[in-house]
Amino acid sequence: MDSIIGKTIAIISYAEIRYVGTIDNFDGDKKIITVSNVRIFGTEDRVVDSSKWVLPSADIYPKIELSGDAVKTLNILEGKPEDVKPVLLPEMVAFIQMQSSMVPNMNTMLMDALKQEPKGEDVGETHAAVMQEPKEPVEAEIVEESKETPKEAPRPPPTNETVTRDDTDFDFTGNNAKFEKESFSAYPMKPAGRLVEEYKALQREDSLNWKRFPKVSGGRGKDRYSNVLPYAHSIVNLQNGEYINANWIRPGGDSCHGGSRPLATTIGTFWSMVEEQCCRYSKVCVVMLTEVAENGQEKCFDYIDGIDESVRRIGGGFDKVFEERGKVERRFYKGERMGENGCRELRHYWIREWPDFGVPNGEQDMVLKVVKEIEGVECVIVHCSAGVGRSGTFIGVDHCYRVRNGACGVPDTFDVVYNMRRCRVMMVQRMEQYEYLNKVIENI
Repeated sequence: MDSIIGKTIAIISYAEIRYVGTIDNFDGDKKIITVSNVRIFGTEDRVVDSSKWVLPSADIYPKIELSGDAVKTLNILEGKPEDVKPVLLPEMVAFIQMQSSMVPNMNTMLMDALKQEPKGEDVGETHAAVMQEPKEPVEAEIVEESKETPKEAPRPPPTNETVTRDDTDFDFTGNNAKFEKESFSAYPMKPAGRLVEEYKALQREDSLNWKRFPKVSGGRGKDRYSNVLPYAHSIVNLQNGEYINANWIRPGGDSCHGGSRPLATTIGTFWSMVEEQCCRYSKVCVVMLTEVAENGQEKCFDYIDGIDESVRRIGGGFDKVFEERGKVERRFYKGERMGENGCRELRHYWIREWPDFGVPNGEQDMVLKVVKEIEGVECVIVHCSAGVGRSGTFIGVDHCYRVRNGACGVPDTFDVVYNMRRCRVMMVQRMEQYEYLNKVIENI
């Protein structure tokens, strides 16, 4: 196999992610192939619907490793990796010309997922690479106190299964808490048993996605949980090359940022991401779904007190603030109010009555109220603590509202969550959150 070292290779994984790079090494015994200077072209370079294209990902990663079990096809190419470039496509504007574009044949897909069981211990094989941070020459660190590859624990385990959890892992052991079927009787759109079976199918699919999709780690101090890493094909890539644990979430072809909470070590990068989107879109919104601390545990770096100064650093200014029970809204502007291109608006919503692992509190549903207020916003950046449960639920509600309000049909709960979980792990993490999303779809 030495004859192929140094040649250009194109690989398509079973997750339908395309890699083009230079072959560094091939271990026939372990069935591991190492590729350097890798360009990744994921599902984003396909047609989402007949009227909209999505910009492909074309970042270069220093090195990845793929196991043979993850490879669907591979071809040795002529020429250098940098010569193999994607077709340049128009940039997608988030939430513009909203159309429903769910994965086709979802009923068949659901039935297949319901029938599909994990394949025993073989599922535990490493099927995807944990890649280095783009433009970083040294080996990426995966967890705060270790350079080992993050544990690929099943996510989440079946009810009553005993799980050994590392302290750096996100606590998903309660995701499959016991729910009585009678608790679904208030939502007649789908039978109670149907919701339960759909959620179980999504959990199995999520576990398989974690094996299939390559993930990116930012190293020490950049990732709070070693098993909540962004998928490479949907990661938010910043122009300055910095890493942030966030993904583009496309429930049905639309766009939204979903990410973990800002840390003390990543708050600067967080505002760089906000600034970048403010330069790209005329209306940007940040939605914060967590308290700074809950039950004595820090959930998010306290950036609220210094938010005015942070906005000033990225060229913006304070406009006004609105506060009511369960919600604080701050509005800022970026650029000259009467400038040549007009004023760019930045909003920050802080929804304060949404407990971790749960659904919104209170008689008045503040989530749907905020979703209605930001309907005209072009880019929405959402974060909670881990960036999976509450964030995924909010993004799902926002997507469903825009689809229904745009007279594009009735979105299906399973379709929406299925597509989100192909963008980021564990989106809509809890059964009660899935139940809540289904309820919202009925009542929109």
